[in-house]
Amino acid sequence: MTKIIESLIQAKAAQAPPLLKRIYTKTDLYKQCAHELQEDIERLESDRLALLFAQYASITGRHPSEYKTRLISCDNGNIALCGIRFRGMDISQPFVTVAATLKPPSITSMNVLVDNISKAFEGFKPQYIQFYVPSCLDIEPANFSSAHWDNRILANALDTLNENAGQDMAYCAGKKYELLSTNSLTFYNQYVMAYNKLLDEFPQHALIMELKPIEDMRIWVDQGFVHLLYVNDELAGVIIVEPDNSLGMTGFYIIENIIFSEYRGQGLGKWMQQTMIYHLTNGQGRQLERPKTDMLFGTIHFDNTSAIQCAKSVGRYDIGGYLWVATGIK
Repeated sequence: MTKIIESLIQAKAAQAPPLLKRIYTKTDLYKQCAHELQEDIERLESDRLALLFAQYASITGRHPSEYKTRLISCDNGNIALCGIRFRGMDISQPFVTVAATLKPPSITSMNVLVDNISKAFEGFKPQYIQFYVPSCLDIEPANFSSAHWDNRILANALDTLNENAGQDMAYCAGKKYELLSTNSLTFYNQYVMAYNKLLDEFPQHALIMELKPIEDMRIWVDQGFVHLLYVNDELAGVIIVEPDNSLGMTGFYIIENIIFSEYRGQGLGKWMQQTMIYHLTNGQGRQLERPKTDMLFGTIHFDNTSAIQCAKSVGRYDIGGYLWVATGIK
């Protein structure tokens, strides 16, 4: 077991996107992949975690042990570390996520895994199997009988992004732009209204973005992670960025990034991100404390093309995304 896990961690590091290989040493990349897989590895043998999961997502006829992460071996020599999941903890939407594979993703290896994983988890009737596919690979949904993209990962090193970063305040066309940290929740009702208005205009966004609960927002405000965009002293947007170590990276993860409807189309999304970058790299001496390998990263749904273009406009790269391949199980 230990040798297999070690091989999977090494394989995951070797399969990392080229951008991460340029920024991190092999040792650091290995450590980050080990950290990313830590929970799935623990779930392989933990009866306690399996029982807790079974209690939260109880399926008739399924024993708690079946909720453990599994190692799936294929005849072609590939091994996958994968586990059952439920979208939004909705037991009517089961899927299997593939955390790591011994062989790099390819159309052939993924189709073999779909067959083997579907059989292994058949009792849950998973609708899809989720694979992470680096953008450097020529793999598309059309290569499978039924598949679609979900979230994309967009990232770059903060030091690189800082070259085009903005300031905390700017004037343009007679308007004053400011990005300010907040220590209160007085903005939350406006944030909710802006989110609901966005859904009224684009109902499909309900599937690709979520309203952040006030309980979570309170924690982020207390930790100083919430910044508000003002245009001529009127609230125009919200951005939330927190220190994070996930997706094979260390640095800062963008939790929320929303421009209110009446201010969209003015380039404010780009300015807000650039100003946030300036704050992260230059605010309060952070440029002296922060590791050079710090990244700014986050996930954006494949269909949210405007948000993806905004992220790319500040210098973030699409380094890969999650491909959902249908199992065909009814």
